[in-house]
Amino acid sequence: MASNELLVKNWKKHLFEKIDPESISLSTFEVKDSLNLDVWEDEDFIKADIKQNIERIARDFIESLGIEVNIDDITITGSVANYNWSRFSDIDVHILVDFDEIDENHDLVREMFQKAHAQWNRTHDIRVNDHEIEIYVQDIDEPHHSTGIYSLLGDKWVEKPEKTTFSLNKDEIQAKAAHLMDDIDEIERLMDTNDPEQAFDDASRLKEKIRNFRRGGLEKGGEYSSENLAFKVLRRNGYLERLSDMKNEAYDKMLSLEEETLHTLQEELLQEVTFEDAQKTLRNRVVKLVKSYNYEQGLDPEKNLGSLSTGLENRILSLIPSDIEDNQQGTSLLWVLRLLKDPKLKEIIFKTVVSPGPPGPVPGVQMARADYNVEFGNIRNNLETFFQFQRFMDPTDINKLKDADSLTNVVAGARAAIEADKDKKLGADASKGAEFFQGNFKFDENGNVARDEEGLPQFETKDGWVIAAAHNKGAACLLGKKTNWCTAAPGLNYFDQYYNGEDDPLFFLMDPDGNRYQFAYGAKEFMDADDERVRGDRFEDLNNKLKEALEAKFFEDRFSVVFEYEEVDYEARVSEILEENRHRIDDNRINIDASVDDYYEEEVRIEGGFDATYLFSLPPDYDGVQDLQEDSYDMISAAFDKIMSTISLGHQEDAYGESHEYIYLEFGGGVLKVTMSGNWSGYGENGLDELNTFLYDAVNDLEGNYDKIRNMLREVLIVEMVLPKTKYDKMFFDIYEVDEEGEELETDREGAKEQFELSLDNITIDIDEGEGTIEFSFRFPTPKALRSGSNIGKRPKNKELIMHAANKRTSDFLARQPELPGVDGGGGEQEALDMLTHTIKMNPQIQINMMVGHESTIVDFVVNINDLDESEIDQIAKSFGVIDKNIEAYRKAMHNSFVKYIEKFPAEFPTPASGEEGTLTETADVSNEPYQRKARKWFGKAMRLTVKGGNKYKVKGMKNIDPKVGKSPPPGME
Repeated sequence: MASNELLVKNWKKHLFEKIDPESISLSTFEVKDSLNLDVWEDEDFIKADIKQNIERIARDFIESLGIEVNIDDITITGSVANYNWSRFSDIDVHILVDFDEIDENHDLVREMFQKAHAQWNRTHDIRVNDHEIEIYVQDIDEPHHSTGIYSLLGDKWVEKPEKTTFSLNKDEIQAKAAHLMDDIDEIERLMDTNDPEQAFDDASRLKEKIRNFRRGGLEKGGEYSSENLAFKVLRRNGYLERLSDMKNEAYDKMLSLEEETLHTLQEELLQEVTFEDAQKTLRNRVVKLVKSYNYEQGLDPEKNLGSLSTGLENRILSLIPSDIEDNQQGTSLLWVLRLLKDPKLKEIIFKTVVSPGPPGPVPGVQMARADYNVEFGNIRNNLETFFQFQRFMDPTDINKLKDADSLTNVVAGARAAIEADKDKKLGADASKGAEFFQGNFKFDENGNVARDEEGLPQFETKDGWVIAAAHNKGAACLLGKKTNWCTAAPGLNYFDQYYNGEDDPLFFLMDPDGNRYQFAYGAKEFMDADDERVRGDRFEDLNNKLKEALEAKFFEDRFSVVFEYEEVDYEARVSEILEENRHRIDDNRINIDASVDDYYEEEVRIEGGFDATYLFSLPPDYDGVQDLQEDSYDMISAAFDKIMSTISLGHQEDAYGESHEYIYLEFGGGVLKVTMSGNWSGYGENGLDELNTFLYDAVNDLEGNYDKIRNMLREVLIVEMVLPKTKYDKMFFDIYEVDEEGEELETDREGAKEQFELSLDNITIDIDEGEGTIEFSFRFPTPKALRSGSNIGKRPKNKELIMHAANKRTSDFLARQPELPGVDGGGGEQEALDMLTHTIKMNPQIQINMMVGHESTIVDFVVNINDLDESEIDQIAKSFGVIDKNIEAYRKAMHNSFVKYIEKFPAEFPTPASGEEGTLTETADVSNEPYQRKARKWFGKAMRLTVKGGNKYKVKGMKNIDPKVGKSPPPGME
């Protein structure tokens, strides 16, 4: 039987019969003697024109995506690149790209490409020498299971096929293919029984099953696996094409049937449908909408079916008003569902419940919501107005309106009649709902409330005043006519939110000048006619006037809400909270602020904010970049939020605004100043507590994490080349560096850190990567008077003074040491100690911590790399090298300086300093140190040499001296 007879000869006759496996021909799978000469020049190279055409097709596909994609390679694979080719073979073209360059989410990138090349392959029938081109996009790191892969860009084989003989497992291949053919035939039976929805679901599942079936075979047995060859049998016999056609046909029939059903239901139930029944229709409808949407996007129809169906259902229900009748809600829901037959509207509403896709021309969430607001934004309000005032609508049947614009126009056309009807009811309700305590309405001859030419009510006043209470919406609207009070707006329903019963109504006051006010004590809202809050003396005057009117009526008990109310002085409370939290700030680089904003009408709006300044030392010749890329601002903001536990940059709730709006860089005076800020807002009395919490947390977070934030900033600023990197940065950050040829250099942060920390023998160095600090630590003997009692654990207030004195003592000691032959003198060491004192004085940011212990006093000298430039840190490191070399002399000097400090400031250490061992001299006696003994021996020997000898340091008449040299030997002279 010919290979394609199963499709073109009498297939209808055998459609519902089982396929005979032996009737399936496998003759086309035989191994050929050579590659396909329609494609290949010879065994090593592809034909030049074929190569050129395929490359052009691949690049056209990439350009059609509309995004920037760098092609790493274009390869040909499959049977056409092997010896098992046939006339049915497609040319499988794989475009290799680096997914990382597009987005780190590989699943999204892969899904985008799958959708794109599926659409391309469906809509293009491109053939080269009668072989169809199939485009695929593949990640460069994705394995590909094929024994023949040819690189077009390299014009060479990546995997050269070998001509091998193999035996087909004919029975297995035919059995697998026949089974899948039977499954496809069963789907066609469903189509004939008019069950398109089941056919669509089965076709979708079967396509996925066949895809996994083939993939598993390729991974297990390669191109000659029974699964892969069975797949090719299906394709060559047209079964795969039939399956795709049936899926598309089922989809079309399914949508046609559901639209017909929906239309019939709407016609039958029109005004009788209940909201519950309409919601059942909705639930069935959204499932089909999601499946069809996924299918149109080239995705599995079942993808995210549950979550998308729920999101779409909630989105549609949000368009239905809550304050209309049940059957009106049902009719509204069916009408909205009919709108979604419009593909444009369906696309818009879906994009508000579907996350945006991978990089490229895909609208984001903000754009989707903007489109949604344009098309759907007024539907809910218009539906509410339509049904509440249906008698004024033309037409009165909403099903005669074809779209949202028609609804808008009908409602707008009825607006004048609606307003006239409201105004008519207003007067009747107002006189019933107004309770006067001073003054009253004026009435016309018909007993209606008298109005002026603007429609404002006329009053009988008492002493120029009118004081009343509104107990219904009509009274509130009339008393508040021509004001900005929301309770007086006829089309809005705010009255019930502010009216708390006969004992807590809306109070109305009009003064002799005609100024009107509305007080709602339960809601704590006290507004003038412009809906601005009344405060201070004006509030007190009006509040007292209302109390007088109520007292005159003996209403103190009834309106206790008025007499017990105490106005909160928000200005004073905010100022008090601000000052309390400012007193907690120890670092003047941190600032907080707060204020009361009267602009917002419903409640008092309170605002709070913080800003922190981070300083970085710059070299004198600085000429770096003075701004950051936008993504770097975002990165700083994200890192700030991660480090902080309670606060974030920008607004604390909405995080609106761009990152660069609350991160500010300023250069000047050898310093880079980075200021970062955040703000908060709240309302009313609850807002006062929230403000206190916000400011309290801000102070704690900013002070507790100050150095961590500054060090994070330093790393970003170095990467962006705003700050120059120093040799010390290599111990804190993994800094990207390249050599002269542009090659990346390996960095060893841990190695650099360890080398620096172990560079001194007697002084401990500790590097804190998180806070950017270098700490030098050493000990010296605690003065005897402080070795017990309450002084243990104490810290002198002026540690710097003690260290300055120790530096001076040690420097003087070194100055008295003679220069020895072959030994460096002490001049450089004295200078290093003097410079240490100078650096401490010039940089108050340096921290010197000193704590008294039983035997030893601990000294920690802490430097932050952000406070000093590289040369200053170099000088400090050099100074501590000198201290390390002369450690015993320095310890004695620190001991003596501490003793003198205790004598000068006895109040700090109440234990008397008398009774110290011996007399504490200005310099330490180090004459018995090992190096001192060696130095004396070497010096004496040198002095005994005559000028005739090899030593030229002594002249006739020169007296021998008794040298005092430093205790520590120079390097190599221990």
